[in-house]
Amino acid sequence: MNSFEYILAIAEERHLTHAAEKLFITQPALTLRLNRLEKELGIKLFDRSKTPIEITREGEVYIAEMQKIEAQRERLLRTLHSMSQEQPEHITLGIGLNRGKSILPMLLPYLKKHEPSLTVQICEAADGDMEQLIKKGTVDAGILGSAVMSSELFAETITREKLLLAVPAQHPILAELDTTGNTPQNPCVLQPERLNGQTFIMGNDSFGLTRYINLLFSLYHIKPGYILNISNSETAYLLAAAGEGITLTLAEIAAVPFQQTFPSPVFCVLPNFVLERNVLFACRSARKAEPVLQRVGEHLKKLYSRVPD
Repeated sequence: MNSFEYILAIAEERHLTHAAEKLFITQPALTLRLNRLEKELGIKLFDRSKTPIEITREGEVYIAEMQKIEAQRERLLRTLHSMSQEQPEHITLGIGLNRGKSILPMLLPYLKKHEPSLTVQICEAADGDMEQLIKKGTVDAGILGSAVMSSELFAETITREKLLLAVPAQHPILAELDTTGNTPQNPCVLQPERLNGQTFIMGNDSFGLTRYINLLFSLYHIKPGYILNISNSETAYLLAAAGEGITLTLAEIAAVPFQQTFPSPVFCVLPNFVLERNVLFACRSARKAEPVLQRVGEHLKKLYSRVPD
């Protein structure tokens, strides 16, 4: 029992003998404790010349401030106890085949620092396949670059990505366009009808970017010619630069300095249409309230806000 508990008992009882009985000690022992504390503080906490005992002004301030300190001490002890009782947590996080290089080198060290009891396993898969892995419980949550199709899943947006058409620099459909100063930030505007019958480089329907290429085809009634099936979006981008066809690429891929022997592709958008996609953090709807998944989702939002456009 600390000295403050003795002071509180005296303040409540306003009588040394009654306070001593409440504390299960003798009255002389309580008096000795009080004398020592008052000498240590250099003030009188109680006016013992009066009956019942009165609290001095200094005593009132001391008791009020000590109550605050004791409350903080209790909160600290509860926090420390809770931390000591924490069980190790583990999640398997799904991520797109081409997405890991941009976020995992930041995410994993960040989680080690901010979630020391959490271990993370990574599962790379195409977006369409990722949805099935989440539904089956193979992964606990996933980072997806396309709309979630299943009603069994919950998804929240953690960032947005700009998409661009990458067209070979010498492609005939660019003949009448001024490509001077063309960059991912300054794309050319391409009329959609020019894309009819052209070769496109794209993955199968389970890939996020393929879903958006198909969306363009549908919105603008584009009828592509030959389809070159390539799953890796970086490879598709390089093939577009090599003149093998047109592909849809991420602005972050297009922003990487080009070091090949062939020229950089020309970046294009379609008129009156800003093509962006949400990057989603998805899990099964039944698990969206789990604290560990909520925390990881918030960490991802913070990290993606630091990734340069």
